[in-house]
Amino acid sequence: MNPLILFLAGGYSFWVGLMLISALLIPTSQRPSSLILKSLALFAGLILIAVSMTPIAIWWYAGLLVASIYWLIAYRTKQPLAERQSLARRGIAVCLLSALVLEWPYAVLPKVPVPEHRTLVILADSLTAGLEENDFTWPERLAERVDSPIEDLSHVGAVVKDGLTMIENVDLDGKLVLIELGGNDLLGSTPADEFHRNLNELLQRLTAADCAVVMFELPLPPFRYDIAYAQRSLCNRYDVSLIPKQYLLRAIAGEGKTVDSLHLSEQGHVQLADFMESFLQPAFSR
Repeated sequence: MNPLILFLAGGYSFWVGLMLISALLIPTSQRPSSLILKSLALFAGLILIAVSMTPIAIWWYAGLLVASIYWLIAYRTKQPLAERQSLARRGIAVCLLSALVLEWPYAVLPKVPVPEHRTLVILADSLTAGLEENDFTWPERLAERVDSPIEDLSHVGAVVKDGLTMIENVDLDGKLVLIELGGNDLLGSTPADEFHRNLNELLQRLTAADCAVVMFELPLPPFRYDIAYAQRSLCNRYDVSLIPKQYLLRAIAGEGKTVDSLHLSEQGHVQLADFMESFLQPAFSR
């Protein structure tokens, strides 16, 4: 997979953008060359954060923009005032610190919810189901390693709406449900409002079934804030544990892990099975 796509889809550009903007807090001389370098770092950081479309609160984006404009005014005027420069630095610092508070929880692996019954139900698309009938998928590999039932309901081409069909005749009471859906919604033409509606209904039904739910966060292309925000807001509403998108990307990124840049090869299935075995261990070890 293209390294640039991984850099953007994995959300890494957001953190690099914050690091570049943090250069504004480093004390330097007032020489034009220093101000030019800092201004370039600011613009580069803003661009990287913008294309990442990290689903952080809109007010944070607005605050960062205002603080950035004020910094440019405070430092680029012919007779800059020390008080204005100090206020500009404090504004940038507040934005950076609030970004860490708001976004860091979504960058670390959550604790897996422990279900009442040690059964895993998987709702997923072809990334999990595989492309060929003889594919030895990661759920099949995981089933050989854990002493718990695994119900793999994944199928090729599935979108979030199909998750509702998958669970129609399934007893979910007290089980652990893993969702790996949404990629085909992104690659297809599902509007953001329809994605939100379908995911809301799916999570609502799962919550009503009294099961624990875990979902892979979607690695997103640039400018899909709407999909990303819908997923996070709904997972927060229904107390769904989100697996940070970089963990799914690690199974996709790298030579030999996919057969077509999207679907897992044998090596990719092995790596994802290894991760899931480690991640789900607390739910299966009672």
